[in-house]
Amino acid sequence: MKKILFAAMASLALMQVNAQQKFEIKGKISHLKYPAKIYLNYSDDEGRKQDSFEITNGKFNFKGNLPFPRKANLELKQNDGNTDFLTADQQDLFLDKGKITITGDGKIKTALIKGGKAQKDFEVLKAQLKPLEEKMAPLSEKMRQYFKEKNDAARDALFPQLAAIRKDMTQTETDFIKTHPASYVTLSMLKDRSVVVNLPSFEPMYNNLSDELKNTSDGKKMANKLAIARKLQPGQPFINFTLNNTDNKPVNFESLKGKYLLLDFWASWCGPCRAENPNVLKAYNQFKDKNFDVVAVSLDTKKDAWMKAIKEDGMPWTQLSDLMGWKSPVVLEYGIEAIPQNFLLDPQGRIVAQNLRGEELSKRLAEILK
Repeated sequence: MKKILFAAMASLALMQVNAQQKFEIKGKISHLKYPAKIYLNYSDDEGRKQDSFEITNGKFNFKGNLPFPRKANLELKQNDGNTDFLTADQQDLFLDKGKITITGDGKIKTALIKGGKAQKDFEVLKAQLKPLEEKMAPLSEKMRQYFKEKNDAARDALFPQLAAIRKDMTQTETDFIKTHPASYVTLSMLKDRSVVVNLPSFEPMYNNLSDELKNTSDGKKMANKLAIARKLQPGQPFINFTLNNTDNKPVNFESLKGKYLLLDFWASWCGPCRAENPNVLKAYNQFKDKNFDVVAVSLDTKKDAWMKAIKEDGMPWTQLSDLMGWKSPVVLEYGIEAIPQNFLLDPQGRIVAQNLRGEELSKRLAEILK
């Protein structure tokens, strides 16, 4: 009888997690310059959503449904002449069941937001991050200034300081994740980190989550990503696939074994990928006669754009694609959610390393191919 009761309670808890929960935002922002419009951006299980509201008398209202609390963003646009997206008037919040109230003066960025448990947890995290953000703000402003002035030397000199602050911010978030295993704020941050899973750090944090969070759609997706990540750790054999080359002829990846291979996921429309291609080309030219080759898998959907980028970037190695973009079975099998990504494989097809960039790629190859 106890077992039956426990099973029933567990089933009820799961139903409650997956049930749609209604939220309502009621806002009042004074001293606006009209016309003024506010946008609510968030994601649900079907994808990204945007709602908007023409503000009158400083008041606005949003209603919606979500299966569980999720992070969202409010952006206010008013007739104040600001068109710079870098200084947009916006603030993040957590949509939770029940009423959310917002009050402010002239801006949404500084408005006071009161909501449910998730929003309260978010306020705790923001308070912990605030000293670091205050350090970051003047450096970010200088960065924007140097960018406009095209002062590359001054801009580059700021990178170490910014990187140090970002590292401290990441650690602060990690500490929050570890100490708040039942918070939907933790779930949201882990979802962001699951785009590229670092297994040694990510898995313990996921395992520490409450059962309620693990049973959400986001929690289940993370479990699937962990399963994929385990298959892609150093020492594991690569996942075989067949894709067409630029001549529309099928190439089985298994047939390319026998050399150290860099399996590189990229696309013509991906700026960071195009910026990284010269580094890959440098490594290719340096080690191509030492049992090393590159195989690229493109996430393009248009062959003309794919071929044009190959020619522009001067990439002589094997190029493969099914032109299905993010929906490619190969992309899904390898758990690719961001590019560029790469895997270095040994001649037996075992994974040696992942996501080697810039000089790090050449350095690692120099160690291996002595």
